[in-house]
Order: sequence, then C-alpha cells, then structure tokens
Amino acid sequence: MRSLRDFLGAPLARSHLSEDRRIHQSQFLTPDDAHESLCRLTGKGFFIDRRIPHVRPVSRIIRLQILRVVRDAFHYLRSFTVSSSAVPSLADQIENLLPQTQCSKCGYPACRPYAEAIAEGSASYNQCPPGGAEGIARLAQLLERPLLPLNPANGVERSRTRAVIDEAVCIGCTLCIQACPVDAIVGAAKQLHTVLADACTGCDLCVAPCPVDCIAMVEVSPGKTGWDAWSQQQADTARAQHDFRSLRLRREKEENDARLAAKAAAKLKEVESAHALSPQEKAEQDRKKAIIQAAIERARLKKEQAAATDTNPSAKPH
Repeated sequence: MRSLRDFLGAPLARSHLSEDRRIHQSQFLTPDDAHESLCRLTGKGFFIDRRIPHVRPVSRIIRLQILRVVRDAFHYLRSFTVSSSAVPSLADQIENLLPQTQCSKCGYPACRPYAEAIAEGSASYNQCPPGGAEGIARLAQLLERPLLPLNPANGVERSRTRAVIDEAVCIGCTLCIQACPVDAIVGAAKQLHTVLADACTGCDLCVAPCPVDCIAMVEVSPGKTGWDAWSQQQADTARAQHDFRSLRLRREKEENDARLAAKAAAKLKEVESAHALSPQEKAEQDRKKAIIQAAIERARLKKEQAAATDTNPSAKPH
C-alpha cells in the first residue's frame, strides 16, 4: 500500500497502478459509486472511480472529515437498530407519537425527555402545542386517559411555520446555528446563513438568540394545524436529525475535553521539570502545580458525571 504522502503529492500516472488501485476524486458519484468508494476508503485509504481519466489526490482533511461523518452515522444507525429490535418501552411509544419538532415548548429540552417525563408521571400529556388536539388524543388513547385541552401555559396550537433569514441583515454570528436542534441552518462565522427549508421544524428557537433580529417565522401551512400540518415522515426525519446532532455534539465535546486534558498534562509535566532556584520560585511552582492538578481533577469528575448521565439519563424540565 502506498503511503499518504504519495496521494498528497503530484497526480499519479494511471500506467503505474493496477486497475483496482487507480484513484481520483469525482463530484459525479452515484450512491452505488459512493458506497463502493467508502468501502475502499476504509480498506485501502483512497477513492476509486474509473470514469474520468485524470487522477486527483484526495485531500487528507476532507478524507478525515468523511471518515468522522461515516463513523458517527454508523454508531447512530447501530444504536437505532439495537434499540428498535427490543420491546419498546412506554417512553418509546410516547416518543413515537410526538411530532419531534424539538421546540421545548413542553418545558423539556427535547421530545425524548418529555416522553420520559410523561411515562414517569411527572408531566402531563397535554403540553405539546405542535401536536395540538390530535396529538393529545393520540397520547390519551395510548395512556388510556381522558382527553384534555392543550395547556395554555405551553402555548397555542397554530399553523406550522418556517424560519427565514434576511441575508441582507445577517452578520454571521452563528448563534442561530447553535440554537437549531435539527441542524437546519447552515453558514459559518462572519458569513451569511441560510435555512434548509425541508429540515426546519418551525421550533422558533433560532429567533431569540439573533442579535440583529433578522429571522422571521413564516407560515407554511395556512388553515392547517397540529398533525394536519406535519406528517409522520417529517417527524421521523426531524427525530433522526436531532439524534444525529446530539451524537455529533457529544463527539466534539469529548474530543475537545481530550485536547484540554492533554494540554494540562503537558503543562503540569513542564512545571514539574522546572528547577526552582529560590523559595519564592519554589512557592510559585507549587502554586501552578496545584492549579493544574485541580483543573485536571475537575475535568475527571466532570467526565465521570457525564458518563453517569449517559447511563442513567433523567428528564429535567427547563
């Protein structure tokens, strides 16, 4: 197998490679081609496509990004397959009946915590405005409870809306991107943002953080509310997007924590190896060591608490 350096240098001549090792990057891959390419990527370290004569090296950064996305998707689909094969719990059944807008109007950070709270009896089943009267009826039938009106403290049933960004006013602060629970907003720092219309759930969570008030919620289902304005397919897609985003954020946090821990350990090693020449320098060295050790200990405890939360998640309202 050729080293990575070979692929980051000049294009390789096709005559120097066997038929099954010719490489280049194509922007016209079909799904079957992409699947084959990913399989070969994980096995041999490069893409294969024989339709375009020029050989192009694949960027190392792009390759690593693709591998991360594929890894996250694999772990998400694997967990979904395992959980779906088991007998669904009451919380699972309740969650399946929620519209999955992840709007937090119910008083919980997402649909799943709300479903768990209903199953535990700590929340009522009439706190979901996007589901409306039909959503309450579905939950009441599952729970064998009487019909209740929507709790006005959680909002009102209304037509479905979609976020629209005024690009002439947007300053590219990324606060709306961070607030969106389904990754329906794309953009970068100091660049214009835009909303993916098909992915937006109308949760309103991007409106409040915007410092220049450039986001408007536009009605997209006039005369239709609740489940009449929202399909089960859209709910399933929103749920998958939210779960995948949660997985991505957790992975990014773990990687950042690992970087900080490694940096702190290196700094502690540097301080310990320094030679103190005077009592004052020795005292300063001890002070720095204590600060770094305390930071490392806090990070360790925080990691343990996060692991315990993942093992035994609890539904906590806002």
